[in-house]
Amino acid sequence: MVERPMSSGVEPAGWSVVSAAGDWVDLDLPHGAEAVPLARKALREAFAARMAAAAEGAADQECALDVGRAEDVLQDVLIVAGELVINAVDHGRPGVLGTVRLSWRSHEGRVYLRMTDAGYDPAFSQGLRERGDPASIRGRGLFMVDAICEQWSVASDPATATTQVTACLAGCARRS
Repeated sequence: MVERPMSSGVEPAGWSVVSAAGDWVDLDLPHGAEAVPLARKALREAFAARMAAAAEGAADQECALDVGRAEDVLQDVLIVAGELVINAVDHGRPGVLGTVRLSWRSHEGRVYLRMTDAGYDPAFSQGLRERGDPASIRGRGLFMVDAICEQWSVASDPATATTQVTACLAGCARRS
């Protein structure tokens, strides 16, 4: 794996950014409560860098962003990422290095998020379960993911003992 610097060029303690196949960016996060703010910070920085490139007229088609929609899209991305990360921390297991992995990319006007943890639960692959107690402060995360995303899926792999959630959100590509 090749180190990939964030827009600031400095990685805060607790995370590791590596480039992966294609244009996915992988972020290894600690398996703990600190993972959510670290993930949100990384996504904010990545989004800011993308917007700066778009403002400078980057030739990259993926940088052709509609600045008017950018903040709304970013908020949706941060909500979904936060829910996926906290689910991985609450219900999954850390990998060998004690981490969970959040990956993201933008492609053809959409934003994709992928959350991987070392937990394996075949029941989770069946998707949303029944809503819990309406008075509870927990149990709404994947329902929010479902409401925000164009589509999302869950795959639990017994061979690797991992669970991976992939979500697709409408991006902010300029409309022709």
